[in-house]
Formats: sequence, structure tokens, C-alpha cells
Amino acid sequence: LPESIEDDDLLDRLRVSHPDHPDVVQALINRLLQGGVFPDEDLIERAKEYVELRPIDPLGHQVLADWWLEQDQPELAVGPLAVLASQEEYDPQVPRRLSMALRLSGQASEGLVAMERSVGISPYDPSLREEAAAAAIEAEEFDAALRHLEALSMLEPDEPLHQRRLKALRQMMSR
Repeated sequence: LPESIEDDDLLDRLRVSHPDHPDVVQALINRLLQGGVFPDEDLIERAKEYVELRPIDPLGHQVLADWWLEQDQPELAVGPLAVLASQEEYDPQVPRRLSMALRLSGQASEGLVAMERSVGISPYDPSLREEAAAAAIEAEEFDAALRHLEALSMLEPDEPLHQRRLKALRQMMSR
């Protein structure tokens, strides 16, 4: 079966005849995400089911992570985001989203670990360095914050804000 079935009547018949088939569930989720209307279907329940059927496929985890973040429940998004981050090698935004969810859930140290992974993927991105410094300060890992702010001042040497932040952090660390 293809990942997506555009014919809602065909998908409806497959849904009835093979309700638990992973390909049917996947096609149904994709169709629901595209705006398909199946009144008796719940996207989130189907996404949870899909995670059970295919725990490695990112689709279900992505739907659940987005849903929990939209519901302002980052602590519930952490699990799906952790799976997505564990599979990601090239996109720093995936561990960045995990970091944010962890930090919003009160898990600052774990949030810093995820943010360090994000910076590791894209070390020359100033926005990632800035967020990593903030995550380090939240986790009270001031040496890590200093490292990121120093890197930031090298990446953007003409930005005076970085020097002010470095000065403030060094003063805080000396206390």
C-alpha cells in the first residue's frame, strides 16, 4: 500500500476490512493530516496505535509530539520527541524541540543535554549557541554557558550583546 491514499472511499473500505493493518493506519493518519474527514476517527488515538504497530516510524511520534505541544503539555511531548531526536543525525531542530520540551517540563539538565546535541549537529548556528547558553544557565552549568557565549562572540564578533552577556556571566560566576 502507498503511504497515502487520496481516495477516501477506498481508504474507508480498507479501514473497515483491515483496521489494524499498519499500512492502513499510516494511510489514514496521512489522510487525516491532509484534511480528510472520517467522523469516527481520532487522529491522536490512531497515532498512538501506529506507534505501537511501528515504533521506529517517526510519523506517529511526530503527530503525538505536535499534539502535546499544541495542548501546552510539553511533559507529554518529551517521549515522542526523544524518539525523534534519537533517530535524527542532520536536523538540529529536532533535539532543539526536545530540549525546549524538557526545559518547560522542569528538566533543565536533560534539556541542556538535548541542546548540546543540537549544537553538535550545527555548531556554527548562532541561534543554537544562544539557546544552548540559556539552557546551560537554567541547568546551572555555568562553564557550559561560558563556552557557548564565547563561541557566540566568535561567530558574531560585531554583536555587542554577546560581550555584555559574557561579562554578566563572568561576574555571576565569580560570586
